[in-house]
Amino acid sequence: MKFLLNAGFFLFMIPFLVGCSSFGYQSPRYIKLAHKITSETGKQLKAQKNLYLVGTGGQMMDDIQMMAMSFYYYQEVNLKTARELVVYVVREYLSSINGNKEIRPYLHEYPFTAKNVEIRIFVYNPDGSELPSDKIYCMECIDGQIKYYTRSDYWNPMLEETYEEALKAVSECSEKVTTSEVTAKDGAKVNIKVSNLEYSMFEMNGEGFKPYEFLNITSNSYDEVLYFRVRADENGSILPVGLAPAVIGKSGGICYIDIWREEGAMHVKLPWGTEKLKTGQLLE
Repeated sequence: MKFLLNAGFFLFMIPFLVGCSSFGYQSPRYIKLAHKITSETGKQLKAQKNLYLVGTGGQMMDDIQMMAMSFYYYQEVNLKTARELVVYVVREYLSSINGNKEIRPYLHEYPFTAKNVEIRIFVYNPDGSELPSDKIYCMECIDGQIKYYTRSDYWNPMLEETYEEALKAVSECSEKVTTSEVTAKDGAKVNIKVSNLEYSMFEMNGEGFKPYEFLNITSNSYDEVLYFRVRADENGSILPVGLAPAVIGKSGGICYIDIWREEGAMHVKLPWGTEKLKTGQLLE
């Protein structure tokens, strides 16, 4: 069943039915799980992006085919920031759903993709007033298609693109600015850049080390620690090394990379996934 309440042209979702009614109806366990995941994700998005959850819903009959959220956002956006916001919300929601082992047996298909969630974000001024008619008023992602609307034309989106196209645009924009260096006291340098933002893959290389110097490296992300060792070549250069700090069930976070050497340690703080999109920075 799909619960929707018409609100003008756009659609709000009414809350999931949870618990017992006066008639003794008990919601199925999968509906309770879906409500819990959606509620917790809404709290996270409010803390991370100042998004205010105003509607939830889904399509559920015997299993879960779709889950949905609607938000108010009190800050004007342009196309770039609107796209980044939608992509961020979709990724965060999908990560929360797919990373929950309890709900997995009830999903109509696993993993859930952008075609299995519906996101709507309504934009207002900070004081709650309506934006000028030429500004983006609503962004929605439905069945894997993202549409951007202005008040000047409720019926026709100013732009329509697939979620994959939006994700690619966000990734390409981020990749242009996510290259940075960490320099040791003796002049040795480590460079890390994005190789694939969607899958949180990075590439590390370096120069200025001693010929054939060994580097002991630890990578810590959500307490998942990896140890590996690399060796500089005869010129003191480190050939490209792949880094994958992502953790299953997490949409983003901070990976702490420590490079241990006799001349002193080098430390890297590496945001990845939605944390990368949130901070707009790669290294600290």
